Amino acid sequence: MRISYFVISALMFVLLIQVIDADAIFTPVIPIYSINEAPTINDFKKFSQSDLVGDFNPYSLVRDNGERIDSYYFYDKSKSPRLLIYIEDSTDERLEYYRPFNSDYFLMSFEAEKNKAYFIYAERNGNSCVFPFEKFSEFWAGAYSGCDGGAVEVKQTENGFGLYVKFFVDIPKPTVDNGYVVFFDYVDITESDEDGKLVKSEFYYFPDVWSRGKIIPITNVETQPIKVNSGKIVVDDFLFKPFDVLTENLQRNPFSCADNTVSVSTKQQLYSLNDVVSVDVSIKTDTDGERLKLVIYDVDSNIVEEKFTTAPSSGEMSFLLDLNRVEQLQKSPKNIFKAEVEFGVDGPKDFTYFAIGENISLPKKTDECYFYLTYDKSSKSAAFLIEVNDPSNSGYDQVQIFVDRQGDSIDKLDQNDISYAIGTSNIGAREYTTSGGWKTNEKHYGDGRIVQRSDGYKAFLYIDNVSENFRFAIEQIDNTGFDLKSIRIPNNGFSTTPDFWADTEMFGDTPLTLKADKYQPDELVVTQSLDINLILVGDEWPSELKQMIEKNLNKKYSPFIHSELNRAGITYNYNFNFISVSESESNSLFNYIKSESKPWKNTFYGESDFDNPWGFGPWIQANHTEWIKHDVYTVDFKIMDAEKMESYIHKNIISPNSQFSDPSSANLVFLSGDMDDIDFLHTYGLNRKDTSTNRYHDAVGMMGFGGKHNFYFFDLYSVPWHPTQGFFDNDFEDDFGYDKKWQNDMINLHDIHTTQRHAQLISDYVNNSTAMIITPSYLYEPTYKSDYIVDILLIADGGLVDIPALTSEYFDEIKIKEQLEELAPYSNWSVNLSVYDVNDKELSKSVQEVIKSKTVVPIFKDFPELGTVSIIDDEN
Repeated sequence: MRISYFVISALMFVLLIQVIDADAIFTPVIPIYSINEAPTINDFKKFSQSDLVGDFNPYSLVRDNGERIDSYYFYDKSKSPRLLIYIEDSTDERLEYYRPFNSDYFLMSFEAEKNKAYFIYAERNGNSCVFPFEKFSEFWAGAYSGCDGGAVEVKQTENGFGLYVKFFVDIPKPTVDNGYVVFFDYVDITESDEDGKLVKSEFYYFPDVWSRGKIIPITNVETQPIKVNSGKIVVDDFLFKPFDVLTENLQRNPFSCADNTVSVSTKQQLYSLNDVVSVDVSIKTDTDGERLKLVIYDVDSNIVEEKFTTAPSSGEMSFLLDLNRVEQLQKSPKNIFKAEVEFGVDGPKDFTYFAIGENISLPKKTDECYFYLTYDKSSKSAAFLIEVNDPSNSGYDQVQIFVDRQGDSIDKLDQNDISYAIGTSNIGAREYTTSGGWKTNEKHYGDGRIVQRSDGYKAFLYIDNVSENFRFAIEQIDNTGFDLKSIRIPNNGFSTTPDFWADTEMFGDTPLTLKADKYQPDELVVTQSLDINLILVGDEWPSELKQMIEKNLNKKYSPFIHSELNRAGITYNYNFNFISVSESESNSLFNYIKSESKPWKNTFYGESDFDNPWGFGPWIQANHTEWIKHDVYTVDFKIMDAEKMESYIHKNIISPNSQFSDPSSANLVFLSGDMDDIDFLHTYGLNRKDTSTNRYHDAVGMMGFGGKHNFYFFDLYSVPWHPTQGFFDNDFEDDFGYDKKWQNDMINLHDIHTTQRHAQLISDYVNNSTAMIITPSYLYEPTYKSDYIVDILLIADGGLVDIPALTSEYFDEIKIKEQLEELAPYSNWSVNLSVYDVNDKELSKSVQEVIKSKTVVPIFKDFPELGTVSIIDDEN
């Protein structure tokens, strides 16, 4: 989620919150050059882009039309950064009477120090300035118009315009750990009318998903050649062969993990029982006030001590551990201990080892992040296998790989360069190509995969058409939940600096005989054919419509496990059968709908407010004037019970036909009854009882239903209920308010007038049904056991006297068991309920302390006599 800017009217300027589809993320990291003397404003005015900064690589955004936004970042001896942005834009539309901008504009937030940011704006044909970000609201409201802390120079160029940003105050030099935090937007006004009103605009922004990006300096660290193994590894090897077998005898390349939030050490490694251990903690984060948790484990991973504190703003602190006072530690039969510190809840961690005694060898910390690289001469292919240990594992992490396939992009990116982003929130690898800069809007996918674990992930990428001289860079990006962390291999391997990408060093000329080549995995991917019957009621399947639908349908699907982003091990091949029911069967079904449908509150929404239309009114007035006479709606609206419809279809259409009851088939029924068949607008409703709570649930505005039997039905003329119905729409022609044309997922045949759109509607229903209903993917690995035992622990904090009453009030073992048996009917379930007092020795000390740390508050404020409730901090 990020903030974008949009011109609304001459009276106001509104901030919109824009949710970006997290399909893939292009690196949110930009390099900055440290040089002796950066270009000056006079240089910027005098020289062209190529003459002034032609020796430097810009960070480029390539727009859909091929035009680029090039940005350069410099830091010199003046102790101030310089920013140069060149924007290619062939349109130069102007507006009238808008505030604060009447032409294309560029906006940037630039934070050089924590909680000290500057707002930069530059209008193509207007004002430009720099001022502290805390004055942003005043500026937007029109109460502030000054400059403070810097200046912006704008000039017109042959292909658009450029801007130069200079600060008048000292700005700290950026470091790898403390880079500048930025985000920027460019708004291109592409069309205006003759009165200077906005018609159309386009937005471009950095970064593409993250709310903020980082500017990090190019350093003088020399890079070492990367070890490349001779051999070939493909996706199936990665997915179905054990990782240790796959990588046996391969040379690996370790690297520092991106997450360096927490660093833990002790003054020494060996102690006596009379010593006090100082567990020193270093924190690198922009987030203040989070909890620090120290846990001491023995070698069997048993907890022997826990301590909590708040992370200091200085980033440095120590936990003191008096060994002579830690009872559990003295009782431990082993002398080696692990000290682990966690930042926040489920956040970044680090650990170290210490021991009590003499002449004890401590375990060594292994590489937490590393990768293997293979190259195969015969197929000219390279493969990357990357392992990342990440305790925070937020679900929005990724590795991005940049490859110069021919090894010839020394100064600039060219068409041989390619990049892939492999993230923990999607399956597959997003591919990016170049045109002088990276094209981030095109959607292509490469041969890459990721397998998640609770403490990290493994990623794989296969690339073909690669020469022996290929060069590459890897960027690991870690969203810790508190900060955005990144690391590059090599250190200067930024997306736009191919001259700093890594060279490779072959490890042996003869391809290795991989043990994994002879490994036969236990898990196999099986295939299954599945007949999908597309049953049409009320019409025939015209050949043109049928051909268009067939062209759009997914012919096969491989479900995957979302928690692992791994395939589930089966591929379904769909055989689609187009079937039409008879005219008499269709008429009988439509007559049943007419007889069973009930009026919806005796009217439809907005029926009586013709002059101020709402509900269905705006849609009818905009699209269906045939249902209006003398400013009165002449059409009725009714609701049909979805379960009754399901039962009717099962009894009269599905059951009589043996083809529809085949266990290797699924049925999708499409009802196509227009206003000649059903002379009122209609939708479907549902009123069902939840057996676990005995409460009823109402659903209104359904367009289909199913699942009790082997079919689902979709009514192609059903009128949906939408949350925006009921809101007034004062202007049917603008893009705000109710969607007058229903150009969304709920469109129906009342508003479809082309065969192509008709085919798309049915294709979408079918593809969504196969992938989400008939052969769905899994949230978690579908592991089934014959016997399960569920342990339920109830802890009493006020003595055991009330436990029998509380148990019967809050726990129903029979109902719990029934629900579990419904989820997994072929397993045996046992439910064990145990009750403890908070002071019982069976409970660990940490659990007792957490419960006793409760805060008692009145249920009704200022009225404790009406009862109190105990609250436990969830972070504890």
